[in-house]
Amino acid sequence: MGTLCDLEGRVRGQRGLYVLDGALTPGTTGACNPSTTIAAVAERAMDHITATATATAIDIDIDIDIDTII
Repeated sequence: MGTLCDLEGRVRGQRGLYVLDGALTPGTTGACNPSTTIAAVAERAMDHITATATATAIDIDIDIDIDTII
C-alpha cells in the first residue's frame, strides 16, 4: 500500500493486476502471524473486484447467438 499499489491492491499503471498477499501488508509483521490479516485484506479486495466487475458487466451489451455456440 505504498507507491506500487493503492488501498484496494491494484497495481498502478497495470489494469486488472492486483497484489493480494503479504507484499500488500505495510511494515514488518515479525511480531505476529499475519495470515489472518492477509486473508482479510484479500477478501476485502475480492469484494471490491467482484462488485466492480459486476457493475462493468452490466454496462456491456452482449449479443450472443446461442445456435452459433452449440
